[in-house]
Amino acid sequence: FLFSIKHYFLNSLGQNIPSPESGLMNGILIGDKSWLTKDLRNEFINTGTIHIIALSGYNVTIVAEGVMKFFGAFLAKTLSIVSGGIAIILFVIMTGGSSTGIRAGVMAVLALIARATGRTYDIGRALILALLAMVTISPKLLAFDVSFQLSFIATFGLIFLTPIVFEKLKWLTVKFGIRELVSSTLATNIFVYPFIVWKMGNLSLVSLPANLLILPFMPLTMFFGFITGAIGGGSSILAMPFAYISYGLLHYMLGIIHFFASLPFASVAIKSLPVLIVIIIYSLLLRYIFKRV
Repeated sequence: FLFSIKHYFLNSLGQNIPSPESGLMNGILIGDKSWLTKDLRNEFINTGTIHIIALSGYNVTIVAEGVMKFFGAFLAKTLSIVSGGIAIILFVIMTGGSSTGIRAGVMAVLALIARATGRTYDIGRALILALLAMVTISPKLLAFDVSFQLSFIATFGLIFLTPIVFEKLKWLTVKFGIRELVSSTLATNIFVYPFIVWKMGNLSLVSLPANLLILPFMPLTMFFGFITGAIGGGSSILAMPFAYISYGLLHYMLGIIHFFASLPFASVAIKSLPVLIVIIIYSLLLRYIFKRV
């Protein structure tokens, strides 16, 4: 039943938004990558934007919040929170139950438990707890699942390094969330670069500007894309205005990615990075972070 909903949603997007923009929307909303050609995938990798088509805590949280607001209109707070938790589980299953999706789902459920019990939600502890739970069930994740490893490292950097970078960028205005956006993007890039270079042999030099030009439009894109997919299968006419806006935003994102990927200095190939150097880099980063916490 869940997969039938997923296919209805994907078909609806495909009918109302041209390709490859519809494929990009599939990736943003539910982490689908089947539409990616080899050349386009390389463009995402070379610009450091491949993460926008991976299921993340952001996607999962939006689903949970939407369900809770809906049920919160006519149910008690506890029941609306329970419905949000059930929605998270069903959404993760519907999208294929990937390790990155499960990690995001576990953290989101922990946040809902904290909200229901009136306790403080510590996102850092939630990340570690999710890691320990998943590795206990499937130890192979640590050695063989690159997506899980990258997701954990990126989330760790986002949580612990962003506040430090935020304080360092006092010369940037906080208006419109500019400093927060730059800080989170820079912190995540700093933390994942050693791993990406070690695993993939590719270092993007345009990741920061590319992400800064794309990420502010993600919430709007997800909003209009969801409405298009939800009603587009029943009525293309009703979905048309939402589809046009979605297409414009998606076309803009692909344009940014194409532009930066076409630059001769977009990325640098590094044939081999010794694992010892990677360990030293992360040891220094962790020492710097926890020395300041």
